[in-house]
Amino acid sequence: MSPRGLTIALLASAAVNVFLIGAAAGLMASNAFAPGGAAGQPANPLRAVAERLDPPNREALLQVMQDQVEASGPVLLDARKARREARRLMMAQPFDQAATLAALARARSDDVQVRTQLEGAVVAFAAQLSPQQRSILSSGLMRPSAPRGPLRRGFLARLGLAPRPSPPPNPAPGHG
Repeated sequence: MSPRGLTIALLASAAVNVFLIGAAAGLMASNAFAPGGAAGQPANPLRAVAERLDPPNREALLQVMQDQVEASGPVLLDARKARREARRLMMAQPFDQAATLAALARARSDDVQVRTQLEGAVVAFAAQLSPQQRSILSSGLMRPSAPRGPLRRGFLARLGLAPRPSPPPNPAPGHG
């Protein structure tokens, strides 16, 4: 490679690194200053639902969730390591697409394993609740977690990547 080509490649690499560092810093800052979900609600719907349960059930559910997170510590750590590995692989030269995808798949698998165990523990806990309390708890299982950071503020929508709302249904013939 000629010296000019090498200089151009070096400058392009530096620009990409600056962009990535800025994006990471912005994401960390937005999460640090806005920890909750949309409209000031907790990011975890189960935690939000726990606040609506009767006090003894609330405390018991929070303890079940805490115990499950502690038991899942090694899997959560592995997921974090896999995401870090994927980030490192994304920046490595030469780029190894298969290894990057494998690291992301490992992180996703760990996340699913933890979620499955947590949901199992919550459902087992629900077996001892009254139908009214179980109904309250079920709303937390049906709601996805609120996006954090830039996603919460419409970042994907501003990029044109957010799902578009579905159009209103057509009125029935003769009604409008």
